[in-house]
Amino acid sequence: KSLNENFSYEGFQNKIDNQKCFASVAYIDIYNFSNKIKDYSVEEVRDYLSEYYSVVLKYIKRYNGQIDKIMGDGIIVVFSTVFGEISSDKKASKNCILCCKECIEELYGTDYEVKAAIGEGTLFFCKIGVEGIYDECSCIGHPLTIAYRLENIADRNQILLMENTQLASLVKNSGDSIDLRYWEQEETIELLKGIGKTKVHNLQY
Repeated sequence: KSLNENFSYEGFQNKIDNQKCFASVAYIDIYNFSNKIKDYSVEEVRDYLSEYYSVVLKYIKRYNGQIDKIMGDGIIVVFSTVFGEISSDKKASKNCILCCKECIEELYGTDYEVKAAIGEGTLFFCKIGVEGIYDECSCIGHPLTIAYRLENIADRNQILLMENTQLASLVKNSGDSIDLRYWEQEETIELLKGIGKTKVHNLQY
């Protein structure tokens, strides 16, 4: 509430319904979450997540992201020109990586250390569900699949993204526009479910 911001798609419903647009999708979640909370009461889990949300939502707001879903500690965030606050596809990619980067840097060494995975490409923004029973504004597309698959193999304080993408090129050639002086970068070959062997760009803080 202190952020005074509604991150849902509902306010964009008329604008984004049945729209295709480039997007960068980030999946951010707490490293080893299940083990960290295994002895917590439900009230302690609530308070733990509230502290975590207060950090991550701050950066989502700063970089004009919109939340697609929150699943406990897992947050799916979309950065796209479709919402009107980001001026270009390149800016969407840059905002996405900066949001993930700053979340990891702030939470480093705390009980809330996170990992992040990013997919990018065309998303279809639409209503999903069954009209009159349950429906919501959401998005469909390959970038979501990529983010989910990369999240499964991401490690502590790490950002994973696909090699040979606009985002990977931006990260590798960012110069001073993205401060990565404390980050290590490498390329690996990973076997992703439903995708197969593919090159992954790894940023490790």
